[in-house]
Amino acid sequence: MAFLSEGFRPITFNGGSIAVPRTWKGRTSDDGNCYIIEAPDGTMGITLSIYYFTVGETREDDRFIFDRFLAIRRESELVSDEGDEIVIGESVVVDRGDGTLSAIFAGREGNGRQFMVKIAMNSGTLAVVYLERVDDEAERIDDVAGPLFRSVVVGPSD
Repeated sequence: MAFLSEGFRPITFNGGSIAVPRTWKGRTSDDGNCYIIEAPDGTMGITLSIYYFTVGETREDDRFIFDRFLAIRRESELVSDEGDEIVIGESVVVDRGDGTLSAIFAGREGNGRQFMVKIAMNSGTLAVVYLERVDDEAERIDDVAGPLFRSVVVGPSD
């Protein structure tokens, strides 16, 4: 958990923010909707993707959009370029009651690659935070994911 003592730096985007380890370096896509942040030793990385859409007329509409996006994202994780088996755990959708829906799921590829994903949506902003560990010698992915995923904020600011 070395980065926890090193502090965080904020990344803000239209409709939200996230805090990433201060020592991790990153770059932004030309349109500003994708951020790639990597650990200094290259063993872990974060991809933050932001999507914007028209808000549904009801909470049920928003839940349908969220559930469909979650299903597509989970299905896309099952594709391996190298044909390795990929195992993905269950995801539970959490409705915070303030319009925010979120879900977290984790997986492992046969080659040892691990990943965790948090998807959060509120008021037409959907953020996908993808954390990947590519080296078994790296910090435990759970140690990084906890504080990282708790820092995700989407939706209108107060």
